[in-house]
Amino acid sequence: MWSQRVLERMWYNVSENVLELVDEFSMHTAMRSRMFLLSRFC
Repeated sequence: MWSQRVLERMWYNVSENVLELVDEFSMHTAMRSRMFLLSRFC
């Protein structure tokens, strides 16, 4: 049986990684959509 502290630590690390991934992904899609809009209007 795992202790509460270990689980909290793991959950914290996982959520940190997920947030970083989401951040990177949203930056990537924002760049892509900007390029798409630029290519449409130019």
